[in-house]
Amino acid sequence: MPTFDVPWYQSAPFAEGPKAWPVAVFTVIFGIFGAISAARRADDARALGLPSGRYWAVFGGALVGSFAIWTLAFGLLVAVWLPGYIESASTVMTTAQLEQEIEASSAAGVAVSEADCVEESVNPDGTGYYDCQIAFGDGESLSYRISVNHDGTWAEVVR
Repeated sequence: MPTFDVPWYQSAPFAEGPKAWPVAVFTVIFGIFGAISAARRADDARALGLPSGRYWAVFGGALVGSFAIWTLAFGLLVAVWLPGYIESASTVMTTAQLEQEIEASSAAGVAVSEADCVEESVNPDGTGYYDCQIAFGDGESLSYRISVNHDGTWAEVVR
Protein backbone atom coordinates (compact mmCIF):
# COMPACT_ATOMS: atom_id res chain seq x y z
CA MET A 1 0.00 0.00 0.00
CA PRO A 2 1.48 3.35 -1.01
CA THR A 3 2.12 6.05 1.51
CA PHE A 4 1.15 9.62 0.85
CA ASP A 5 4.04 11.22 2.72
CA VAL A 6 6.01 12.05 -0.38
CA PRO A 7 6.65 15.68 -1.34
CA TRP A 8 5.19 15.43 -4.84
CA TYR A 9 1.83 14.23 -3.56
CA GLN A 10 -0.52 17.10 -2.93
CA SER A 11 -3.92 16.60 -1.46
CA ALA A 12 -6.89 18.30 -3.00
CA PRO A 13 -7.42 21.77 -1.55
CA PHE A 14 -10.25 22.17 0.90
CA ALA A 15 -13.29 23.65 -0.78
CA GLU A 16 -13.82 27.21 0.37
CA GLY A 17 -17.35 28.52 0.25
CA PRO A 18 -18.49 31.95 -0.81
CA LYS A 19 -17.48 34.91 1.36
CA ALA A 20 -19.98 36.03 3.98
CA TRP A 21 -19.12 39.74 4.14
CA PRO A 22 -21.12 40.66 1.00
CA VAL A 23 -24.24 39.37 2.76
CA ALA A 24 -23.64 41.90 5.55
CA VAL A 25 -23.04 44.73 3.07
CA PHE A 26 -26.17 43.91 1.03
CA THR A 27 -28.24 43.64 4.21
CA VAL A 28 -27.06 46.97 5.62
CA ILE A 29 -27.75 48.72 2.31
CA PHE A 30 -30.93 46.95 1.18
CA GLY A 31 -32.37 45.70 4.48
CA ILE A 32 -34.55 42.60 4.24
CA PHE A 33 -33.53 42.15 0.60
CA GLY A 34 -30.13 41.03 1.89
CA ALA A 35 -31.87 37.66 2.29
CA ILE A 36 -31.50 37.21 -1.47
CA SER A 37 -27.71 37.34 -1.17
CA ALA A 38 -27.76 35.08 1.90
CA ALA A 39 -29.94 32.49 0.15
CA ARG A 40 -27.79 32.46 -2.97
CA ARG A 41 -24.55 32.08 -1.02
CA ALA A 42 -26.07 29.45 1.28
CA ASP A 43 -27.13 27.44 -1.81
CA ASP A 44 -23.61 27.73 -3.26
CA ALA A 45 -22.08 26.53 0.02
CA ARG A 46 -24.56 23.65 0.26
CA ALA A 47 -23.64 22.60 -3.31
CA LEU A 48 -19.99 22.39 -2.19
CA GLY A 49 -21.00 20.29 0.82
CA LEU A 50 -20.31 23.07 3.29
CA PRO A 51 -22.56 24.34 6.07
CA SER A 52 -24.83 27.20 5.02
CA GLY A 53 -25.94 28.52 8.39
CA ARG A 54 -23.22 31.16 8.67
CA TYR A 55 -24.71 33.18 5.79
CA TRP A 56 -28.07 33.30 7.54
CA ALA A 57 -26.36 34.22 10.81
CA VAL A 58 -24.52 37.08 9.09
CA PHE A 59 -27.79 38.19 7.48
CA GLY A 60 -29.62 38.15 10.83
CA GLY A 61 -26.82 39.95 12.65
CA ALA A 62 -26.52 42.60 9.96
CA LEU A 63 -30.29 43.10 9.87
CA VAL A 64 -30.54 43.52 13.63
CA GLY A 65 -27.41 45.70 13.75
CA SER A 66 -28.50 47.97 10.92
CA PHE A 67 -31.99 48.26 12.45
CA ALA A 68 -30.40 49.29 15.74
CA ILE A 69 -28.17 51.87 14.05
CA TRP A 70 -31.03 53.33 11.97
CA THR A 71 -33.21 53.47 15.09
CA LEU A 72 -30.44 55.25 16.99
CA ALA A 73 -29.91 57.71 14.13
CA PHE A 74 -33.64 58.42 13.92
CA GLY A 75 -33.82 58.80 17.70
CA LEU A 76 -30.96 61.31 17.69
CA LEU A 77 -32.57 63.22 14.83
CA VAL A 78 -35.86 63.43 16.73
CA ALA A 79 -34.06 64.36 19.97
CA VAL A 80 -32.33 67.25 18.22
CA TRP A 81 -35.29 68.41 16.13
CA LEU A 82 -38.24 67.90 18.50
CA PRO A 83 -37.34 70.41 21.26
CA GLY A 84 -37.01 73.19 18.68
CA TYR A 85 -40.34 72.23 17.15
CA ILE A 86 -42.09 72.15 20.51
CA GLU A 87 -40.54 75.48 21.49
CA SER A 88 -41.67 77.12 18.25
CA ALA A 89 -45.17 75.69 18.64
CA SER A 90 -45.51 76.66 22.29
CA THR A 91 -47.46 79.57 23.69
CA VAL A 92 -45.73 82.92 23.31
CA MET A 93 -47.63 84.67 26.08
CA THR A 94 -50.36 84.01 28.62
CA THR A 95 -52.48 86.55 30.45
CA ALA A 96 -50.67 85.81 33.71
CA GLN A 97 -47.26 86.22 32.05
CA LEU A 98 -48.28 89.55 30.54
CA GLU A 99 -49.55 90.81 33.91
CA GLN A 100 -46.27 89.80 35.58
CA GLU A 101 -44.17 91.47 32.87
CA ILE A 102 -46.18 94.70 33.11
CA GLU A 103 -45.80 94.77 36.90
CA ALA A 104 -42.05 94.13 36.56
CA SER A 105 -41.58 96.84 33.92
CA SER A 106 -42.01 99.87 36.13
CA ALA A 107 -40.37 102.91 34.53
CA ALA A 108 -38.27 105.41 36.45
CA GLY A 109 -40.50 107.27 38.86
CA VAL A 110 -43.62 105.26 37.92
CA ALA A 111 -44.30 102.06 39.83
CA VAL A 112 -46.90 99.57 38.60
CA SER A 113 -48.62 98.00 41.58
CA GLU A 114 -51.09 95.75 39.77
CA ALA A 115 -52.08 94.73 36.25
CA ASP A 116 -55.28 92.93 35.29
CA CYS A 117 -55.48 91.84 31.65
CA VAL A 118 -58.30 90.32 29.62
CA GLU A 119 -57.84 88.66 26.24
CA GLU A 120 -59.50 90.67 23.48
CA SER A 121 -58.48 89.04 20.20
CA VAL A 122 -55.80 86.51 21.04
CA ASN A 123 -54.54 83.57 18.96
CA PRO A 124 -54.00 80.13 20.54
CA ASP A 125 -50.25 80.84 20.78
CA GLY A 126 -50.93 83.95 22.90
CA THR A 127 -50.27 86.61 20.25
CA GLY A 128 -52.84 89.31 19.72
CA TYR A 129 -54.48 92.08 21.72
CA TYR A 130 -55.14 92.31 25.46
CA ASP A 131 -57.13 94.93 27.38
CA CYS A 132 -55.25 95.69 30.58
CA GLN A 133 -56.24 97.75 33.61
CA ILE A 134 -53.01 98.95 35.21
CA ALA A 135 -52.86 100.37 38.74
CA PHE A 136 -49.90 102.59 39.60
CA GLY A 137 -48.22 103.17 42.95
CA ASP A 138 -49.70 106.67 43.28
CA GLY A 139 -53.25 105.25 43.21
CA GLU A 140 -54.01 106.14 39.60
CA SER A 141 -55.45 103.42 37.37
CA LEU A 142 -55.49 103.49 33.56
CA SER A 143 -56.74 101.20 30.82
CA TYR A 144 -54.35 100.13 28.05
CA ARG A 145 -54.61 98.02 24.94
CA ILE A 146 -51.50 95.81 24.67
CA SER A 147 -50.30 94.02 21.53
CA VAL A 148 -48.19 90.84 21.89
CA ASN A 149 -46.01 89.82 18.92
CA HIS A 150 -44.83 86.35 17.84
CA ASP A 151 -41.43 86.88 19.47
CA GLY A 152 -43.07 87.56 22.87
CA THR A 153 -42.52 91.32 22.88
CA TRP A 154 -45.43 93.54 23.82
CA ALA A 155 -46.29 97.20 23.45
CA GLU A 156 -49.12 99.59 24.15
CA VAL A 157 -51.40 100.19 21.18
CA VAL A 158 -52.77 103.70 20.75
CA ARG A 159 -56.55 103.56 20.51
